[in-house]
Amino acid sequence: MARPFRFAVQGGPLNDAARLEAHARHVESLGYEGLYSFDHIGTVDPFVPLVAAACATTRLCIGPLVLNNEFHHPVLLARTAATVDRLSNGRLVLGWGTGYMQSEHDSAGIELRPPGPRVRRLGESLAVVRALLDGESVDHDGEFHQVHLDALGVSPAGRVPFLIGGHGRKVVGLAGRWADIFQFTGLHHGEGGVPNGGGFALAHVVE
Repeated sequence: MARPFRFAVQGGPLNDAARLEAHARHVESLGYEGLYSFDHIGTVDPFVPLVAAACATTRLCIGPLVLNNEFHHPVLLARTAATVDRLSNGRLVLGWGTGYMQSEHDSAGIELRPPGPRVRRLGESLAVVRALLDGESVDHDGEFHQVHLDALGVSPAGRVPFLIGGHGRKVVGLAGRWADIFQFTGLHHGEGGVPNGGGFALAHVVE
């Protein structure tokens, strides 16, 4: 089913409430669908500013574009996502990625796993968070997470859509299973997480 093009904005004065509210209202007035944050060490929290943006608008979608999954535990992330979705009246889009920037992991003392384990951990997190946000109990014994929870305890306003960003075949596979939206980056990252260009096989997306 064809859908019309939709446009969104990332960033803005995320550390200044008054300016952010004005920015969000302006973005909404121009017809943009969403306002997105980012998830990097040395910047603002990816969720807190979005609540202010949502409170200043009526229809603007909000979300992180994208979360570094290595920074987040799925139960705590599900709790945050459900809370933000309620406060925004169901306008959260939850963006995910595997993480890639070695330098910020080093500075924070957080392990950056090799690509394969990062993708597998993302897959586990997606499954756990999806179940919790959908009101299901979770009994999960995985490679990275052991979660046994009857209920999250807070419910989102509605079904929270997942956005997955990436470029590798395995991430595309996860997107095919879990994502409502796929962000095709088309980039490969070299040493220190710096994009070094390179194409992406469109056939991977088509599959």
